[in-house]
Amino acid sequence: MNMKAKLYIDSEKSIIKVEGNPSEALHLLVCAIAQTLEGLFPHSLEERMAWLTALLYRTVRELNKGNKENDDED
Repeated sequence: MNMKAKLYIDSEKSIIKVEGNPSEALHLLVCAIAQTLEGLFPHSLEERMAWLTALLYRTVRELNKGNKENDDED
């Protein structure tokens, strides 16, 4: 697959910059997450799945930040 999307991560500034096709860029992000989890937990699928669940939960919370209508904690 010849992707033209680019994903730049500046961990010092907590910035992620994306260029190109959104679908390809998200694919790059998914691959980066998968590789990171596999590197951190090479022998534990259960741990990788637990962290993936936590990442999904935190992503939803981040997307809802500032949207008090959808805040389940109230």
